[in-house]
Amino acid sequence: MLGPFFVFRLMELQNLQVRLSPADIAAIADAVVQRLANQQHAVSEPAKLFYSERDAAKLLNISAFTLGNWRRAGLVKAATDRRPVSYRQSDLEAIAEFMTRRLAEQC
Repeated sequence: MLGPFFVFRLMELQNLQVRLSPADIAAIADAVVQRLANQQHAVSEPAKLFYSERDAAKLLNISAFTLGNWRRAGLVKAATDRRPVSYRQSDLEAIAEFMTRRLAEQC
């Protein structure tokens, strides 16, 4: 439901005329293109290369405790041996691919 003030503003704008020159239209188009390019640049930034143990566990959909057990058992290699433990993105992708293949074999 539109409020009375909003309806009144719409009635005021019914007779509004906007006059733009070709230069104005070109400037607006350039601004739109630049904004879209900036948004695309922000989206295409590189992903994280290293993940904390908590973030890595979330990505793999397992608990941080399980990931720590796998690391101590030698099943997963950590990027650092000291605290805080971090994992490379490439290693996590390999683990996820292995887990996916393993689940497919079980089905």
